[in-house]
Amino acid sequence: MAIINFKLGIAGKEATFTVNPTKMDWEPLRLADTGRAGDGSLIDLTISSNRPTFRLQGNYISPDMLNQLHALMSVDDQYLIFEPVDFTAGQVWEVWTKRVIPNSPTTIALPPSSMVTADRLRAAASASATISVVGLWSGANATSGRVGTGTEYMAANSGTLNHTTGVITLATPLSTLAAVYLTYQYKAFAVALHRVPSTIEGGWVNTWRYESIELVGV
Repeated sequence: MAIINFKLGIAGKEATFTVNPTKMDWEPLRLADTGRAGDGSLIDLTISSNRPTFRLQGNYISPDMLNQLHALMSVDDQYLIFEPVDFTAGQVWEVWTKRVIPNSPTTIALPPSSMVTADRLRAAASASATISVVGLWSGANATSGRVGTGTEYMAANSGTLNHTTGVITLATPLSTLAAVYLTYQYKAFAVALHRVPSTIEGGWVNTWRYESIELVGV
């Protein structure tokens, strides 16, 4: 991998780390179960639509970076915000046409995930948003693609996202509480820093490499 700049820290005060990793593992995880509604039909009991684990490995890390990561690992009163890459180059990650049941005719909550939690924490810290809604449609995409079908409610019903609550509010109410389909962009995750293993290697010059820095989504 080329040199990357990732950001990590408490919301609104993330530090930038410049590293040359040999690899970065990204393992999405959906925490969910199913239950039965009063009529006996199956219902989704999703706790989080995505709580990923990240693991970073590389052949060099400075003592100062290690000290800072160890300090972040000891933070125990709040979650950390992790932005894996520098998005100024135009990289975009998106959740495509996620099925969501409205809370009411005028409110739709973004399904819980590490990405939504990160956006809410940054909003509470008066920091810039890390989520941007692309569209909210009345119909699904048959191939799970980026754009839904039918009415696009963000435009048609004047929808706005409150980043502090993670709730979309529509100026014009929906006619039913049928499922809608949401696409949004994101660039950060709420995480806990679990492990920062490293190894010193001798030679002409002693150098440190990091084995598998592990961040777990919350």
